[in-house]
Amino acid sequence: MMDVIHISLRTWQVRLLKGIAAIQAAAAIVIGGHVWNYPVSFMDRMVYTTEREGAWMTGAFSITATIGLCVALFFLLRALPSRYRPFLQLAWMVGVIGGAAAVIHDLLRMIWMPLMASWLLEMPSVSLADYAGSWELLLTRMGGVFIPVCYVIGGLMYGAVMLRNSLLPSSFSCGYIAVWAGVLSMSLWMGTSPHRVLWIHAGTFFLISVWLWKAATILHRREAGKITRRYPLASENGSGPSNKGFFSNA
Repeated sequence: MMDVIHISLRTWQVRLLKGIAAIQAAAAIVIGGHVWNYPVSFMDRMVYTTEREGAWMTGAFSITATIGLCVALFFLLRALPSRYRPFLQLAWMVGVIGGAAAVIHDLLRMIWMPLMASWLLEMPSVSLADYAGSWELLLTRMGGVFIPVCYVIGGLMYGAVMLRNSLLPSSFSCGYIAVWAGVLSMSLWMGTSPHRVLWIHAGTFFLISVWLWKAATILHRREAGKITRRYPLASENGSGPSNKGFFSNA
């Protein structure tokens, strides 16, 4: 049994995906600018945190880009074949867990860490320094290990389904897997370094923005060219082939 599937990406969907990609690229630039001269020593980081303006803008861009990433993953969940839906739902939930942790991480860096740094500079003490250091270590582990690992696990689960789908070009699937391989490499390299961990967020947003923009362009061009593919699909009820849209509820 062969199932014919037409890729259909509407204009508003293309614009939304490209808008998400643009927001993530902007977030990568803003975060990179914020941490470009991020100090290595702990006390210098505390001073930098209190004196450096723009933490709220950086956090707002990061949170918006994180939400956009979850939306893009949901679009992929709807787009890929429905017979993989339970597996993809699990992958999406893993990504959402990482996204929720990223939002909490950003809020703590926006609100809690500047407040704690100001306390430490106004009333320096060993106990307060240890307390602030333990919070920074927690945020480093969240931002450098837990969040990227959640993204990578969910992303590779999506990638496995893409590779099994002959409807998608190999550059589409392999490019997506390469994004998360890059995120994993950054996590292994910089995941335990407090002064480098935010570069992982910037790199993640930049890589996924490039892939999202290219993916939306490729799918839109394939729809405009009325390109279809055929691949084997066992019919559960013995009925003939069916036409399903890219964002259809198959």
